[in-house]
Amino acid sequence: MQRLPNAEKEAAPPILGRALDDYVEAQIHGPIDLSTDVEALVADPSFHHTETGLQLQRLCQRHSIPLLWHPGFHMSATAVTDDFRGPAMPPLAQRVTQQFATSPGRLDAAAIGRAAADLHRYPDRWQDWGTQVLTWQHLKQLWHVLVKYGDPFSTFGLD
Repeated sequence: MQRLPNAEKEAAPPILGRALDDYVEAQIHGPIDLSTDVEALVADPSFHHTETGLQLQRLCQRHSIPLLWHPGFHMSATAVTDDFRGPAMPPLAQRVTQQFATSPGRLDAAAIGRAAADLHRYPDRWQDWGTQVLTWQHLKQLWHVLVKYGDPFSTFGLD
């Protein structure tokens, strides 16, 4: 990801981890050697001590890549409003936390990730939400809400 120049943002640095709309997505169309092409893997702390977190640890060990944990965010599903990414966000937050959160009512990246994995594996379970493409978009937008309004995780004790 490459940061775009923005004179307004240059004057006041953004809060770490909350920039959503000022990066360029890069796509790589060719082989990647994790051992030589990757400097570090940075993961959300909501995946720490989960099967996904363990897989990330094994991947990093296998390729001698440092695994770092960024501050991450979490919030109550009831705190999600419709004024940032639209009216679909509050009911989607409720659905995601009811079905995929490890702590009742708490929205985090891991819960959104489990919902996305469920959508991929079982798209029929999400037919009531709309098309699969629209649901992917809504899950991404829900992550935007989490990053913009969520409270940072405590990273104390993460390896």
